Amino acid sequence: MTYLTACWSPCWCYNNVKHGTIAVSIYTIVMSVIGMIYALWIGWGGGDSNDLYTPFFETDVRNSAKGLAVAFIIICIFFLASGLLLWRGTVKNIRGYFLPWIILTSILILYTFVFGIFLVARYYIDPRSVMAAVFNWLFTITNVNEII
Repeated sequence: MTYLTACWSPCWCYNNVKHGTIAVSIYTIVMSVIGMIYALWIGWGGGDSNDLYTPFFETDVRNSAKGLAVAFIIICIFFLASGLLLWRGTVKNIRGYFLPWIILTSILILYTFVFGIFLVARYYIDPRSVMAAVFNWLFTITNVNEII
């Protein structure tokens, strides 16, 4: 029995749930690959990590960046696998393949919310950190709709 007739995500709006889910799975796959390339660039290439809006903010290129890059690559591999499962489950009409993507996206949303709290608590003097926290929370609010 179908309860949903449309698919909305922060980037797209589809009148068909199947096409919207495929678009979200492709987006997850592409962003995972981009995230892995970025982690390799920061961890081993010595990229810039001292800007407030970068994922590896305040990491030392010599010591902690490589460990965080490995953790980030592992997370991206999990998201890549969940995006592939989401795509395959949508094409083959297997509902259980949706569950790993839901769990990982829920963890990502929780992390984004907590990171916004960290920015406000640690860098409350800097207005850019408060703005970044507000944008993180807006991102969180728009992505909560994806898992509901």
